Amino acid sequence: MLKLSQSLSVLTVFCLLLLCGCIASEKANGAIKIERNVMIFKGSLLHFRADLKEASKIKVIPEEGVLAEMLLNEKLKRVVIAIPNVSSNAGYYGVAAYELAYKLTFIYNSIYAPFTSPIVYEENNFTCLYYADFNKNICIGKEIYDSYEELKGNESLVVIALLGEGLANETLLVAKQEKGVIFVKGKSFSMENGYTELDLAVDKLLLVLFRNLSNA
Repeated sequence: MLKLSQSLSVLTVFCLLLLCGCIASEKANGAIKIERNVMIFKGSLLHFRADLKEASKIKVIPEEGVLAEMLLNEKLKRVVIAIPNVSSNAGYYGVAAYELAYKLTFIYNSIYAPFTSPIVYEENNFTCLYYADFNKNICIGKEIYDSYEELKGNESLVVIALLGEGLANETLLVAKQEKGVIFVKGKSFSMENGYTELDLAVDKLLLVLFRNLSNA
């Protein structure tokens, strides 16, 4: 029994060392591994709402590079997640906005504070992150709009506009760099597959950013 216990202990230690080695390798080369709604990014395990392989099929206009440039440029200071002023589907928009804010925070932390923690503070209902090593602030929050025609951003302020069922007739991403606005469109709130098409579009946006960082 003692020998068996010792063997199991050795095996356990070996597995832990192997796991740590894999994680260290992930961190070193920035590789991404995807399995359905789970991603391993630089050793961190992240859960998503949609099937990431399906999300990867969502079209981006004009191209993914433009979207990545808008949200990863060094001059960016504020990200506004715009939600339509509707009551019937408010829950779907709330979930999508939370997913965006949470994952964007993770992304910016991985860029500007990979080994430290940012100073977090609130400003006008926005959550702001201060990265001392870069003397940089990024604020993320949501706002409700009656009309998306009034939306306008710039290089330092990007608006992510969510359009779901009733407002979008197709599922895709449209990045309008000249206006500083990214339209995230999901034509259906059906949960037939366990997630909505707005979830798919949101996760496609996040996939573009994670893949861009892994290739940097």
